[in-house]
Amino acid sequence: MFKKSLLSCTAIAAIALFGTHSNAQDKNFVAEGEVRNPPKGATYETLEALKGGKISGTDLTLVNDKLDKAVVYAKDSGSVIELYGNTTIQQQKSPAPNVGCRTPAENDTSCSAVLLENGAHFKMIGGSITSQEVGITLLGSSDITTAELKNVDITTDATGIQFYNPKSELTLENVRIKSSGVGIESPGIETQITMSGGFIHAKGRGVSIDNGSTAFLNDVEIIAKGRALSAMHYSPQNADKPSKIVMTGGSIKTENTAFYLFNGAQIDATDVTATAKKIGIQIEDAQVNLTNTKLSVENGIGIETNGYGSNTVNLKNTEIHADVLLRNNGVSTLLTVDHSSIEGRVETTDEDKIVFDLKNGAKWIIKNSAYEKDKDGHLVHITQRSRSDVSVLNLNNSTIAFENPTEEHYHTLHIGTGKAGTEAVYNASGDARIGFNIAWGDETEIINHQKSDRLLIHGDVAGTTTVYIQSDLGGRDSVVNAAAVSNTSGVSLIQVSGNAKEDSFKLDKGYTTLGGKPYKYTLTAYGPTSSHGKANSEKNLFGEKNENFWDFRLHKAFLDSGPGTGPGTGPGTTGPGTGPGLIPAPVAQTASYIVMPNALFTAGFTDMLKQSALLADTHTAQSYSFFLSPYGNTATLTSERGPLKYGYNADIFYAATQAGVTSAAIENKDFTIHLGALGTYGQLSFTPQNIKDAAKSTLNKWAATAYGTLQHNNGLYFDILASYGMIDGNITTAVFKSAAKLNNTTIFSASATVGKEFATDAEGVNFEPQAQLIYQQLSFDTIKDADNLKIDMKNPSQWLARIGGRLSKTVSTENNNVFSFYGKVNFLKTFGDDGKIQIGDVFDLDPMGASLEGGVGINANLSQNFSIHGDVSYQQKLQETGITGASFSGGIRYQF
Repeated sequence: MFKKSLLSCTAIAAIALFGTHSNAQDKNFVAEGEVRNPPKGATYETLEALKGGKISGTDLTLVNDKLDKAVVYAKDSGSVIELYGNTTIQQQKSPAPNVGCRTPAENDTSCSAVLLENGAHFKMIGGSITSQEVGITLLGSSDITTAELKNVDITTDATGIQFYNPKSELTLENVRIKSSGVGIESPGIETQITMSGGFIHAKGRGVSIDNGSTAFLNDVEIIAKGRALSAMHYSPQNADKPSKIVMTGGSIKTENTAFYLFNGAQIDATDVTATAKKIGIQIEDAQVNLTNTKLSVENGIGIETNGYGSNTVNLKNTEIHADVLLRNNGVSTLLTVDHSSIEGRVETTDEDKIVFDLKNGAKWIIKNSAYEKDKDGHLVHITQRSRSDVSVLNLNNSTIAFENPTEEHYHTLHIGTGKAGTEAVYNASGDARIGFNIAWGDETEIINHQKSDRLLIHGDVAGTTTVYIQSDLGGRDSVVNAAAVSNTSGVSLIQVSGNAKEDSFKLDKGYTTLGGKPYKYTLTAYGPTSSHGKANSEKNLFGEKNENFWDFRLHKAFLDSGPGTGPGTGPGTTGPGTGPGLIPAPVAQTASYIVMPNALFTAGFTDMLKQSALLADTHTAQSYSFFLSPYGNTATLTSERGPLKYGYNADIFYAATQAGVTSAAIENKDFTIHLGALGTYGQLSFTPQNIKDAAKSTLNKWAATAYGTLQHNNGLYFDILASYGMIDGNITTAVFKSAAKLNNTTIFSASATVGKEFATDAEGVNFEPQAQLIYQQLSFDTIKDADNLKIDMKNPSQWLARIGGRLSKTVSTENNNVFSFYGKVNFLKTFGDDGKIQIGDVFDLDPMGASLEGGVGINANLSQNFSIHGDVSYQQKLQETGITGASFSGGIRYQF
């Protein structure tokens, strides 16, 4: 009995011992120098591959709540762990007490969910890693340790992935990292990170590398509360191999700094969208290259430079939007802006050297800082926030534009320091441009309270820069604006303490317009060698009251009214002239707008007269007929007001062709009716006189006309016409090939003519008195021209009365050909054409008044069906204002 009991106890103990051994194996799966593959879906506390051991598992559940070990641990060269499917790795407790995970101690594996050492390899496709400390650590001092992850979620309370092993390699594809610390950190020497897709959401830094490491990020989203990308090189080791981050595609969003570089490091970003709350680029003795990238730091600093050496920032096809573009702290910085846009002010000191190199269509928008604060958190005074300083500016085919003023403060850009050896500080080439904002006021206000953006160059200027005005405020009729051109009038925009030329800064086209009005403003250079004379010492803004500087001043241009001319009346009833001889000079196209209605009326009147002459031939037509008539006129428009009152002469030329048909006659015993239609194409050109830069403008006219004629048997007749036409073309000046384009411009014309033919006692001689009333109405859309002017033509109209007659002599030949020779005299009078147009101010149109027309012509019936005619006439104005010129016409008619 005792024996049986002893055997039973022994068996139970053996079973117990065996069961204990089996449970231990289930908790920890180890491959030491061998290949072991756990069953699919198995659960363990840890996996360990040691001394070249290899493990491959699928859909494993790895959960460790102990304090002494990593969940997954691979050590030594040749050791491999590969995990597939929906494998879960969880480290549920913090590391062992007194363990510092920032620099893990040798033989301590408790700081990471996954720990790789000394040449081991880890591969994971799918699944997740969760840790209350670090997600993955690459550790050791020998051999290259590698890790490869794809479609893995990593969630940690500390760093997501960290490197301490030299030359370790990490490859991530569509990996999603959520970290309460740093996303990926590599203080290891010459480690390499490659990440494609996925994201890093970190409460600390996003990606941080050091000591010659490199990181390649492709289409990665980084959201961080700390620095998004950080490249450093603190260690003296491998000083010739700088740390480098290359990011292509993807986005950055941070509450701190987007790009941080230190001690020779480099960051290259291409096709990246980055947003930072504090600083966009923080650089210290390093280099950053942004291409096709958009960086926004709306309330912060775009670039902050520090260090003891030099910094290089290269931008290509890139935008930087910032409150302060650049803050420099005692270091040399080169900013190259290639076909890019930058925004904000520049803060620096006289001791710094800041070189801006703008090229290939780059644009720098300079604005007052709205949010810049001092060390105590107080808003910096507006006088400091409205100033920028650059040591050297190279402007090649690029633009600087001052943004509108804030708090009534305009911005001042200082170029150079004025120190010996720094003379060549401003260099312009190609299409270099600068845009200013100004506000007009009295002289005291402008001097004591800056009312314009300014460019102050402490050194020499090379090249030529085009100046343009972006906006102007204040009273344009102020004393300064209305004063005669001098070295004290107008507004000083640019001053140069060193060498310059008269054309160093010039307005595009040689002038500009302001406030929607057509008056010229010019930029005049005063300086030591200027043909306009020296600058005024009282206007010197360099703190030296002498004349040895250049002053480029914006003035309103005035017409040369000649000696003894009284006050100008200006356009309309409130002329801009403010004193004897001070008549603002308008841009050239102003004259074209003023003379254009009368030029069009002249062409319309010529059309109507030629159409009336054709109708006269229909009075004897007995059947259907076709007619074709080319004609034209050349004329001079004269204005008695003259250019000092914005009245302009003009040369007018019009050539046209008409073609039409006549229906069969409708007859009864007392009268005959003819109906018909014709079409007209004409080309009108006109050239204003007595104004600089005027040129010939050409307009095209297409018109359709319907007509009817009623003729009584006693010789009395009544003709009516109605015409509708369309006009297009360009207003041209010597400055603009197309100063304005006419679109949707139409003309309506109507005419009524009454006359009667009387036979005289002389054989074949007839007298034909006539009276005609013509109405024309032009309809324009608002015209917008190349000088940003809006022209309201106000749809002018004109009435014209013609009273006169012609005396004709008819002869027949032996071949039954009939020739009729005639002479004519007409009195013409226009009315209702004293209109106005508006181009900011109101300008008067000239009424054409009365004129006398005389001419001769011939009609020849060469057969029963075919006839020709010709006409030449001359028109003479009867007062100072009006039209004088000659017209000609010819034509054929064929009767069916």
